[in-house]
Amino acid sequence: MKKLILSAVLLAAGLVAAFAQEQTEEAVKPSFWNGTFVEVGDGGALSLSAGIGNAFVLNAGKWFNKSVGVGINYNNIHIFDGNRSFSDNLIGVAFLWNFLGKVERESVWTPVLSPELGWLFTNNQGANSSLYAGGSFNNYFRVYPNVDLMLNSKLYFGIDPQNTGRIPFITTPTLLLSIGARYSF
Repeated sequence: MKKLILSAVLLAAGLVAAFAQEQTEEAVKPSFWNGTFVEVGDGGALSLSAGIGNAFVLNAGKWFNKSVGVGINYNNIHIFDGNRSFSDNLIGVAFLWNFLGKVERESVWTPVLSPELGWLFTNNQGANSSLYAGGSFNNYFRVYPNVDLMLNSKLYFGIDPQNTGRIPFITTPTLLLSIGARYSF
C-alpha cells in the first residue's frame, strides 16, 4: 500500500513539474512587442546663434537584442531670442546602441548612444526644410518594471546646400536637454 501511495505522489509531482515547465516555455515565447518602447518628454533647447527655447520629444522604437535597436523620433523646438522666434520640427530615424549591453529589465541605469539622421522643417528666416544629422545620449533610470525616467541630451545641425555661413552646408548646431518617461512593452 505504501508503494502505491508513494508511486501516485511521484507521478503527480512529475505531472505538475512537466505542466509548470510547459507554462514557463509559453510565457517566454518571442513577440513583436518584446523590446518595443514609447517615450515622451519636455525640456529646453539652446541654439548657438539664435537663443534659448523649449523642446517637446516623442520617440518610439524597438530593441532587436540587448545592445542594438532602432527608433523613430519627433521633436518640436521653439527658439526665442528676444526679437524673433522660430520653430524646428525634426522627424528622424535613430540607431540605438546600449553600449553597456545590459538587459534593460534587469538594470537600474541604462545609458544609450544614438546617432540620428532625418528631416528638419523650420520657419527660421522663411519656411524651408533640409536634412539634419545629430546624436543623442540618453539615460534611463528604472522606476517601475516597465517605466523608466528618461534624461535625454541631443545635439543636431541642419545639412543645407544653400548655407554659405562659416561652415558651408551646415546650419548652427542646437542642443536639446529633456526629461520624460519611457514605457517598455
